[in-house]
Amino acid sequence: METEIYKIAMITCVIIDFGTHALLNGNWSVKPTKPIKRDDVSK
Repeated sequence: METEIYKIAMITCVIIDFGTHALLNGNWSVKPTKPIKRDDVSK
């Protein structure tokens, strides 16, 4: 019983970790792409 709870806790922590990394990478990757597209259009 304790091992099942431990496994569930580890899985949830891993999912949260991947989710936060995906959000951070998404936020950081979207910001630099906007000015690059605007520069390409203005040229």
